[in-house]
Amino acid sequence: MLDTDKNQDLNWSIESYLNFPITQQPNWPDKSAYLAALKKLRKVPSLIYAEEVRMLKSDLLKVKEGKAFILQIGDCSEDFDDCEGPKIHNFIRIISQMASLIQSLTSLEVIKVGRIAGQYAKPRTSDFETIDGELIPTYKGDNVNSHEPDRLLRVPNRQRLLQGYYN
Repeated sequence: MLDTDKNQDLNWSIESYLNFPITQQPNWPDKSAYLAALKKLRKVPSLIYAEEVRMLKSDLLKVKEGKAFILQIGDCSEDFDDCEGPKIHNFIRIISQMASLIQSLTSLEVIKVGRIAGQYAKPRTSDFETIDGELIPTYKGDNVNSHEPDRLLRVPNRQRLLQGYYN
C-alpha cells in the first residue's frame, strides 16, 4: 500500500466515494426518481449492525494470527427469486457442513462468512448487448433491471433498488 493510500484511508468519510470516477453505473432514465430511491434507502435500517462488524474484525484478527480459518462463500450473482426460505436454508446447511469438515481437518475455529441475498447488481463494461440480432440494454443484476431479454424490462428501474433492500 502506498503512503498516499494510507492517508486516503485516514480521510475516509461517508462521501469519500465522490473523489473517484463512477464507472459501470447504470444509466438511470429518471434521475430524480433514482435520487428519491437513494434518499429512501438512507432512511431504512442498516442490514448489518455495528456489533456484527466489530465481531468480524475480531474474528479476522484470529485468522491473521493463524488461530482461525475463514470460509467465505456466496453466489457470483443472485436473483430476487432465489431469496426464499428453502434455498437460504440449503445454503446455510452447505456452509455449516463445509465448516465442520475444515474444522475437523485443521483443528482451527472456522469463521463463516456467507453472502446471502446480496449480490443483486453486476458491473458490466458495456451498456448494451446483442441478443437474437437486437441491441438491448445489458442485464446489470436484479437490483437494476430484468434478466429477461426484453428491451423494456432491461431499462434500469429504481424500484428494483428498493426491492433489493427488502429481499
